[in-house]
Amino acid sequence: MTRSATARLAVLALLVGFVGGLAGWAMLGERAVTVPTAIAETLVPSGAASPAAAGPAVASPSPTVASPSPVPPSAAASAAPSPAASPAPSASPAASPAPPYRGPTTRTVPVLMYHRIADPAPGAPYPGLYVSPAAFAAQMQALRAAGWRTITAGELGAAMAANRPVPARTIVIMFDDGYADNYLAAFPVLRRLGFRATFSVVARGGSTMMTSLQLATMERAGMEIGNHTLDHKNVASLGPAELVRQIEGGALRIEARLASKGVIATPRTFVYPSGHVGPAALALLGQLGYTDAFTEVPGFAVIGRTSPLLIPRVRVSRFESLAAFLGSLPVQPRP
Repeated sequence: MTRSATARLAVLALLVGFVGGLAGWAMLGERAVTVPTAIAETLVPSGAASPAAAGPAVASPSPTVASPSPVPPSAAASAAPSPAASPAPSASPAASPAPPYRGPTTRTVPVLMYHRIADPAPGAPYPGLYVSPAAFAAQMQALRAAGWRTITAGELGAAMAANRPVPARTIVIMFDDGYADNYLAAFPVLRRLGFRATFSVVARGGSTMMTSLQLATMERAGMEIGNHTLDHKNVASLGPAELVRQIEGGALRIEARLASKGVIATPRTFVYPSGHVGPAALALLGQLGYTDAFTEVPGFAVIGRTSPLLIPRVRVSRFESLAAFLGSLPVQPRP
């Protein structure tokens, strides 16, 4: 692991008190003491590594609640192998240095939001959140042909922190929840085109979600694994102890799942479940060192103007044509 999970667990009680004070709760009592124990016992899976341009200007979004996305199944994640069978941990490969960029730049970056890359079964809930594999492949190919380049959500967060513009036609591709079809249908297309993306997963996983091995495989290939809480709960409605458990507990769980497959990575990109944002969650994300967090408010990220913890996105729907998909992006010069 990149940091001692034990040390992180030790500060969770302090974080609970911190969040509680910000949110105006008077007393936590014994709950602040019991949170680390609960997380240590329930969030780390058994068998895991032992914890020791100029585009259109868009104003920062307010924490408006967008239409909800479905809550993934809460079935337990696949059991990790015993430590003896686990490969020796190795850091994710660093990207090769790119030559200096001398083309046009932009401060406006669209962030695409996907959920399912599959054809919905008859009667499936939220059919609008599905994009067919064929449509997704066509969208990615169209981006490539139009000269768009990808960065991860974390790299966007770093550019925002440095107030640094990025090359024109830079885009972030994100997937929420962590469904297995993201690995089976989206990942091969991204890899073939040389694109990178961020997959923000519900840490506890489930029978329809990506396995720990699939997450580790994508991380090794240059994708980013982000945090979508432990159980896909509305972080705006949680008390202090449960808020810490869902956000930092989710990160610990993802970190342990990756470590069980030999990948060392700590999630520092966050996606608000169903787009719900609250002041206590914002404060906790800042205290925990998150560089970027994403809402479901429509719009573009504007470097130097958008709050890094309130980044809007462009929802991609199965009902839109390829022309409408391309028309949803800002007009920028081709690099």
